[in-house]
Amino acid sequence: MTDWSLLHHFEGPADDIPVLFANLTPQNRKRTWRDLHGRLCRDGRVCSASFAALPLLWEVAVGGSPPDRDAAVSLAGDIVAKRLRYREYDAFLEAHAFRIAGMAPLADAHLADHAHRAHYISLLCGMLALEGHLAWARALDDLTDAFLAVHCPRCGADVTIAVGHYGDHSAIRDRHRGDIDRRPLRPATPEEMPTLGARLLKIATRDGQVSLARGLPYVFGTAECPPCASPFAIAPAFEKRASSDGEPRLPGTQRQHHQGTG
Repeated sequence: MTDWSLLHHFEGPADDIPVLFANLTPQNRKRTWRDLHGRLCRDGRVCSASFAALPLLWEVAVGGSPPDRDAAVSLAGDIVAKRLRYREYDAFLEAHAFRIAGMAPLADAHLADHAHRAHYISLLCGMLALEGHLAWARALDDLTDAFLAVHCPRCGADVTIAVGHYGDHSAIRDRHRGDIDRRPLRPATPEEMPTLGARLLKIATRDGQVSLARGLPYVFGTAECPPCASPFAIAPAFEKRASSDGEPRLPGTQRQHHQGTG
């Protein structure tokens, strides 16, 4: 039994969280979910009450109305995606792993219905978080302009992987000159892609996500390290760096500097 009075959210004591869930009705749906988001997941941050709310979100996800199920799965995915930054809650999350994993198929079921909505990628990333793919949940966007930071598995060099409008290449990021010594990426064929990559490609193609479907073969393809010329698989290199760093580099975080280079 959760003692909500001992927990806090971004508005104060968390004892109002179960009240918000209990009073969730069609008439106050929008306001309630807005309040829950504001209290439990704000500006990319979560709090103790956020993880404690996951069992309540699961109850709505499996038994609520379709709009509430969608909102519950989305919020749960947003919360779980922050797990890499809040390892102190690992034990709690493990205790509720079956509920968290149980929401992932529900997120997948909603994707096709939201293929043309602005929050499609957010729902997709939420599904990945609920499935335990935390690095990709934090780092996957529509791949129109994405940058992944990896270490070369052979020489350890810091390599930037660019996918999208500014080219599909590996490079060394220079503070003053931008990306230098660019090497073209080799996209994977669907048959060469690992299970996760192939599944994401199938989902993106099914849902008409053109940029995502175009970029995934590059993200799950092969890069060449500019310093040592060694080829390496991008996805495992990215996952390894994300795991060791605790927080993966988000797409587009280097975009402004990149646009300023020739």
